[in-house]
Amino acid sequence: MTDNRNAGQDQNQPESDTSGGGSSPNANQPHRYDIHQSAESQKEASHKWGHNPDTWMVVLTGLLMFLGIVTAWIFYRQFREMSKQTGILNGQAQQAAAESIEVSMRAEHQLVIAQQQAKAAQDSVRAIQWQTRQDQRPWIKFEMGDPKVSPTVTWEVQVGSSLKAPVRFANVGKTPAINVKAFVMVDLIPRGVEPRMPTRFRENAKRNSPHAVAGARIRTGTIFPNGNAHDMVERLELINGIIRRKVISVAEAQAVAEQNAYLIIFGLVSYSDGFGVHHWSKFCRGGFANGDDANSGNCANYNAVDNN
Repeated sequence: MTDNRNAGQDQNQPESDTSGGGSSPNANQPHRYDIHQSAESQKEASHKWGHNPDTWMVVLTGLLMFLGIVTAWIFYRQFREMSKQTGILNGQAQQAAAESIEVSMRAEHQLVIAQQQAKAAQDSVRAIQWQTRQDQRPWIKFEMGDPKVSPTVTWEVQVGSSLKAPVRFANVGKTPAINVKAFVMVDLIPRGVEPRMPTRFRENAKRNSPHAVAGARIRTGTIFPNGNAHDMVERLELINGIIRRKVISVAEAQAVAEQNAYLIIFGLVSYSDGFGVHHWSKFCRGGFANGDDANSGNCANYNAVDNN
Protein backbone atom coordinates (compact mmCIF):
# COMPACT_ATOMS: atom_id res chain seq x y z
CA MET A 1 0.00 0.00 0.00
CA THR A 2 2.87 2.27 0.70
CA ASP A 3 4.13 1.80 -2.79
CA ASN A 4 0.79 2.66 -4.31
CA ARG A 5 0.40 5.79 -2.26
CA ASN A 6 3.89 6.79 -3.28
CA ALA A 7 3.05 6.13 -6.84
CA GLY A 8 0.10 8.43 -6.55
CA GLN A 9 2.20 11.06 -5.01
CA ASP A 10 4.69 10.60 -7.80
CA GLN A 11 1.96 11.13 -10.36
CA ASN A 12 0.91 14.33 -8.74
CA GLN A 13 4.35 15.58 -8.37
CA PRO A 14 5.01 16.70 -11.94
CA GLU A 15 2.08 19.14 -11.75
CA SER A 16 3.60 20.65 -8.67
CA ASP A 17 6.86 20.87 -10.34
CA THR A 18 5.45 22.41 -13.41
CA SER A 19 3.71 25.02 -11.40
CA GLY A 20 6.97 25.74 -9.72
CA GLY A 21 8.77 26.00 -13.10
CA GLY A 22 11.35 23.40 -12.21
CA SER A 23 10.74 20.90 -15.05
CA SER A 24 9.72 21.14 -18.74
CA PRO A 25 6.08 20.44 -19.70
CA ASN A 26 5.05 17.24 -21.26
CA ALA A 27 4.18 17.72 -24.89
CA ASN A 28 1.70 14.87 -24.86
CA GLN A 29 -0.27 16.25 -21.89
CA PRO A 30 -2.91 18.98 -22.54
CA HIS A 31 -2.26 22.30 -20.97
CA ARG A 32 -4.79 24.61 -19.26
CA TYR A 33 -4.71 27.13 -22.10
CA ASP A 34 -5.52 24.47 -24.63
CA ILE A 35 -8.34 23.17 -22.52
CA HIS A 36 -9.79 26.69 -22.16
CA GLN A 37 -9.38 27.40 -25.85
CA SER A 38 -11.07 24.16 -26.76
CA ALA A 39 -14.09 25.01 -24.57
CA GLU A 40 -14.42 28.43 -26.16
CA SER A 41 -14.25 26.89 -29.62
CA GLN A 42 -16.97 24.46 -28.76
CA LYS A 43 -19.10 27.29 -27.38
CA GLU A 44 -18.62 29.38 -30.51
CA ALA A 45 -19.40 26.38 -32.67
CA SER A 46 -22.62 25.86 -30.75
CA HIS A 47 -23.61 29.49 -31.45
CA LYS A 48 -23.03 29.36 -35.18
CA TRP A 49 -26.06 30.09 -37.59
CA GLY A 50 -28.11 27.03 -38.25
CA HIS A 51 -26.64 25.10 -35.28
CA ASN A 52 -28.67 26.76 -32.50
CA PRO A 53 -32.26 25.49 -31.87
CA ASP A 54 -33.25 28.83 -30.41
CA THR A 55 -32.38 30.49 -33.68
CA TRP A 56 -34.65 28.16 -35.58
CA MET A 57 -37.39 28.79 -33.05
CA VAL A 58 -37.05 32.53 -33.58
CA VAL A 59 -37.04 32.10 -37.35
CA LEU A 60 -40.05 29.80 -37.23
CA THR A 61 -41.91 32.18 -34.94
CA GLY A 62 -41.16 35.10 -37.25
CA LEU A 63 -42.23 33.11 -40.25
CA LEU A 64 -45.45 32.11 -38.54
CA MET A 65 -46.04 35.72 -37.54
CA PHE A 66 -45.43 36.83 -41.11
CA LEU A 67 -47.81 34.19 -42.44
CA GLY A 68 -50.36 35.24 -39.83
CA ILE A 69 -50.06 38.88 -40.90
CA VAL A 70 -50.32 37.96 -44.57
CA THR A 71 -53.30 35.72 -43.85
CA ALA A 72 -54.96 38.45 -41.77
CA TRP A 73 -54.32 40.95 -44.56
CA ILE A 74 -55.80 38.56 -47.11
CA PHE A 75 -58.80 37.90 -44.87
CA TYR A 76 -59.19 41.64 -44.36
CA ARG A 77 -59.14 42.28 -48.09
CA GLN A 78 -61.61 39.46 -48.64
CA PHE A 79 -63.79 40.83 -45.85
CA ARG A 80 -63.72 44.30 -47.42
CA GLU A 81 -64.56 42.83 -50.80
CA MET A 82 -67.33 40.72 -49.30
CA SER A 83 -68.64 43.76 -47.43
CA LYS A 84 -68.56 45.76 -50.64
CA GLN A 85 -70.34 42.99 -52.54
CA THR A 86 -72.83 42.64 -49.70
CA GLY A 87 -73.45 46.38 -49.81
CA ILE A 88 -73.95 46.22 -53.56
CA LEU A 89 -76.29 43.26 -53.24
CA ASN A 90 -78.15 44.98 -50.42
CA GLY A 91 -78.51 48.13 -52.51
CA GLN A 92 -79.67 46.09 -55.46
CA ALA A 93 -82.14 44.24 -53.24
CA GLN A 94 -83.48 47.51 -51.84
CA GLN A 95 -83.73 48.96 -55.32
CA ALA A 96 -85.45 45.80 -56.55
CA ALA A 97 -87.84 45.97 -53.59
CA ALA A 98 -88.58 49.63 -54.29
CA GLU A 99 -89.07 48.91 -57.97
CA SER A 100 -91.29 45.95 -57.07
CA ILE A 101 -93.40 48.16 -54.82
CA GLU A 102 -93.58 50.81 -57.53
CA VAL A 103 -94.49 48.19 -60.14
CA SER A 104 -97.11 46.77 -57.78
CA MET A 105 -98.56 50.23 -57.18
CA ARG A 106 -98.56 50.91 -60.91
CA ALA A 107 -100.23 47.56 -61.52
CA GLU A 108 -102.86 48.32 -58.89
CA HIS A 109 -103.37 51.76 -60.40
CA GLN A 110 -103.65 50.26 -63.86
CA LEU A 111 -106.06 47.66 -62.47
CA VAL A 112 -108.20 50.39 -60.93
CA ILE A 113 -108.13 52.29 -64.23
CA ALA A 114 -109.01 49.09 -66.10
CA GLN A 115 -111.88 48.42 -63.70
CA GLN A 116 -113.10 51.99 -64.11
CA GLN A 117 -112.83 51.69 -67.86
CA ALA A 118 -114.64 48.34 -67.78
CA LYS A 119 -117.36 49.84 -65.58
CA ALA A 120 -117.57 52.86 -67.86
CA ALA A 121 -117.86 50.52 -70.86
CA GLN A 122 -120.57 48.51 -69.10
CA ASP A 123 -122.37 51.70 -68.14
CA SER A 124 -122.06 52.88 -71.73
CA VAL A 125 -123.47 49.58 -72.99
CA ARG A 126 -126.33 49.78 -70.49
CA ALA A 127 -126.95 53.41 -71.46
CA ILE A 128 -127.02 52.46 -75.14
CA GLN A 129 -129.35 49.56 -74.39
CA TRP A 130 -131.58 51.82 -72.31
CA GLN A 131 -131.62 54.48 -75.02
CA THR A 132 -132.41 51.82 -77.60
CA ARG A 133 -135.26 50.48 -75.49
CA GLN A 134 -136.50 53.98 -74.80
CA ASP A 135 -136.41 54.79 -78.48
CA GLN A 136 -137.98 51.52 -79.62
CA ARG A 137 -140.29 50.79 -76.70
CA PRO A 138 -144.08 51.05 -76.80
CA TRP A 139 -145.81 53.95 -75.08
CA ILE A 140 -149.44 53.60 -73.99
CA LYS A 141 -151.30 56.89 -73.80
CA PHE A 142 -154.62 57.29 -72.00
CA GLU A 143 -157.29 59.43 -73.64
CA MET A 144 -160.88 60.30 -72.88
CA GLY A 145 -163.21 59.08 -75.62
CA ASP A 146 -162.24 58.85 -79.27
CA PRO A 147 -161.19 62.17 -80.80
CA LYS A 148 -161.85 60.77 -84.30
CA VAL A 149 -165.51 60.29 -83.43
CA SER A 150 -166.11 63.35 -81.26
CA PRO A 151 -163.78 66.20 -80.24
CA THR A 152 -165.54 66.49 -76.89
CA VAL A 153 -166.34 63.91 -74.24
CA THR A 154 -169.90 63.45 -73.11
CA TRP A 155 -170.52 62.15 -69.61
CA GLU A 156 -173.73 60.25 -69.20
CA VAL A 157 -175.25 61.66 -66.03
CA GLN A 158 -178.73 60.30 -65.43
CA VAL A 159 -180.50 59.80 -62.15
CA GLY A 160 -180.81 56.10 -61.35
CA SER A 161 -178.14 55.10 -63.86
CA SER A 162 -174.44 54.47 -63.38
CA LEU A 163 -171.90 57.14 -64.27
CA LYS A 164 -170.23 56.16 -67.56
CA ALA A 165 -167.30 57.56 -69.52
CA PRO A 166 -165.53 56.47 -72.74
CA VAL A 167 -161.80 55.65 -72.44
CA ARG A 168 -159.16 54.97 -75.04
CA PHE A 169 -155.62 53.51 -74.85
CA ALA A 170 -153.35 54.31 -77.79
CA ASN A 171 -149.86 52.97 -78.52
CA VAL A 172 -147.79 55.97 -79.58
CA GLY A 173 -144.49 54.05 -79.45
CA LYS A 174 -142.50 52.15 -82.10
CA THR A 175 -143.01 48.55 -81.00
CA PRO A 176 -146.06 46.54 -79.90
CA ALA A 177 -147.32 46.73 -76.34
CA ILE A 178 -147.86 43.16 -75.12
CA ASN A 179 -150.35 41.91 -72.52
CA VAL A 180 -152.00 45.29 -71.94
CA LYS A 181 -154.12 45.48 -68.77
CA ALA A 182 -155.86 48.53 -67.32
CA PHE A 183 -157.67 49.30 -64.06
CA VAL A 184 -159.98 52.31 -64.29
CA MET A 185 -162.03 54.06 -61.58
CA VAL A 186 -164.76 56.68 -62.13
CA ASP A 187 -166.26 58.88 -59.42
CA LEU A 188 -167.93 62.19 -58.55
CA ILE A 189 -166.04 64.52 -56.23
CA PRO A 190 -167.54 67.62 -54.53
CA ARG A 191 -166.04 70.96 -55.55
CA GLY A 192 -163.04 71.92 -53.46
CA VAL A 193 -162.39 68.35 -52.29
CA GLU A 194 -159.29 66.44 -53.37
CA PRO A 195 -159.85 62.83 -54.48
CA ARG A 196 -158.21 60.00 -52.54
CA MET A 197 -155.86 58.30 -54.94
CA PRO A 198 -154.84 54.66 -54.51
CA THR A 199 -151.15 53.95 -53.88
CA ARG A 200 -151.20 50.60 -55.66
CA PHE A 201 -153.48 48.25 -57.55
CA ARG A 202 -153.97 44.58 -56.73
CA GLU A 203 -155.99 42.55 -59.14
CA ASN A 204 -156.74 39.83 -56.59
CA ALA A 205 -157.04 42.08 -53.55
CA LYS A 206 -159.32 41.05 -50.75
CA ARG A 207 -162.65 42.71 -51.30
CA ASN A 208 -163.35 43.06 -47.59
CA SER A 209 -160.16 45.10 -47.05
CA PRO A 210 -160.85 48.66 -45.82
CA HIS A 211 -158.43 49.95 -48.47
CA ALA A 212 -160.08 48.13 -51.35
CA VAL A 213 -161.83 50.15 -54.05
CA ALA A 214 -163.91 48.99 -56.96
CA GLY A 215 -162.79 49.64 -60.51
CA ALA A 216 -163.28 48.42 -64.03
CA ARG A 217 -160.70 45.96 -65.38
CA ILE A 218 -159.85 46.09 -69.08
CA ARG A 219 -157.75 43.54 -70.99
CA THR A 220 -156.79 44.35 -74.55
CA GLY A 221 -154.00 41.88 -75.27
CA THR A 222 -151.52 43.45 -77.73
CA ILE A 223 -151.70 46.98 -79.10
CA PHE A 224 -149.51 47.63 -82.13
CA PRO A 225 -147.87 50.97 -82.93
CA ASN A 226 -150.44 53.63 -83.90
CA GLY A 227 -153.16 51.25 -82.72
CA ASN A 228 -155.61 51.74 -79.88
CA ALA A 229 -158.17 50.03 -77.71
CA HIS A 230 -161.28 51.76 -76.39
CA ASP A 231 -164.03 50.86 -73.95
CA MET A 232 -166.82 52.33 -71.84
CA VAL A 233 -166.23 52.31 -68.08
CA GLU A 234 -168.72 53.01 -65.34
CA ARG A 235 -168.68 53.86 -61.67
CA LEU A 236 -168.62 50.85 -59.37
CA GLU A 237 -168.80 50.40 -55.62
CA LEU A 238 -167.77 47.68 -53.21
CA ILE A 239 -170.31 46.73 -50.54
CA ASN A 240 -169.71 43.75 -48.24
CA GLY A 241 -167.17 42.34 -50.66
CA ILE A 242 -169.54 42.57 -53.61
CA ILE A 243 -168.82 44.83 -56.60
CA ARG A 244 -171.82 46.47 -58.19
CA ARG A 245 -172.71 49.52 -60.21
CA LYS A 246 -173.20 52.72 -58.26
CA VAL A 247 -176.16 54.72 -59.60
CA ILE A 248 -176.39 58.51 -59.64
CA SER A 249 -178.61 60.06 -56.98
CA VAL A 250 -180.76 63.16 -57.46
CA ALA A 251 -178.40 65.23 -55.27
CA GLU A 252 -175.36 64.11 -57.29
CA ALA A 253 -177.09 64.93 -60.59
CA GLN A 254 -178.04 68.37 -59.29
CA ALA A 255 -174.49 69.01 -58.01
CA VAL A 256 -173.04 68.08 -61.40
CA ALA A 257 -175.51 70.35 -63.19
CA GLU A 258 -174.72 73.28 -60.86
CA GLN A 259 -170.92 72.78 -61.16
CA ASN A 260 -170.73 71.86 -57.49
CA ALA A 261 -169.19 68.47 -58.28
CA TYR A 262 -166.68 67.34 -60.83
CA LEU A 263 -166.15 64.04 -62.52
CA ILE A 264 -162.83 62.18 -62.18
CA ILE A 265 -161.40 59.15 -63.92
CA PHE A 266 -158.07 57.61 -62.97
CA GLY A 267 -156.26 54.31 -63.12
CA LEU A 268 -153.22 52.27 -64.11
CA VAL A 269 -152.30 50.57 -67.35
CA SER A 270 -149.51 47.95 -67.45
CA TYR A 271 -147.86 46.18 -70.39
CA SER A 272 -144.57 44.66 -71.63
CA ASP A 273 -142.35 45.32 -74.62
CA GLY A 274 -140.57 43.01 -77.03
CA PHE A 275 -137.50 42.91 -74.76
CA GLY A 276 -139.57 41.44 -71.94
CA VAL A 277 -139.34 44.65 -69.89
CA HIS A 278 -142.40 45.55 -67.82
CA HIS A 279 -143.89 49.05 -68.20
CA TRP A 280 -146.70 50.96 -66.55
CA SER A 281 -148.46 54.29 -66.73
CA LYS A 282 -150.74 56.01 -64.22
CA PHE A 283 -153.32 58.51 -65.43
CA CYS A 284 -155.92 60.87 -64.00
CA ARG A 285 -158.39 63.32 -65.56
CA GLY A 286 -160.85 65.52 -63.70
CA GLY A 287 -163.30 68.15 -64.91
CA PHE A 288 -166.73 69.63 -64.69
CA ALA A 289 -169.65 68.74 -66.94
CA ASN A 290 -169.19 71.95 -68.95
CA GLY A 291 -165.58 70.95 -69.83
CA ASP A 292 -163.74 73.11 -67.31
CA ASP A 293 -160.71 71.55 -65.62
CA ALA A 294 -161.13 70.63 -61.97
CA ASN A 295 -157.56 71.73 -61.17
CA SER A 296 -157.04 68.91 -58.70
CA GLY A 297 -153.53 68.71 -57.30
CA ASN A 298 -153.83 65.04 -56.31
CA CYS A 299 -155.07 64.19 -59.79
CA ALA A 300 -152.27 66.09 -61.51
CA ASN A 301 -149.58 64.54 -59.29
CA TYR A 302 -150.94 61.06 -59.85
CA ASN A 303 -149.90 61.00 -63.51
CA ALA A 304 -146.63 59.14 -64.00
CA VAL A 305 -144.83 56.69 -66.30
CA ASP A 306 -142.08 54.14 -65.75
CA ASN A 307 -138.44 54.69 -66.67
CA ASN A 308 -137.54 51.08 -67.50
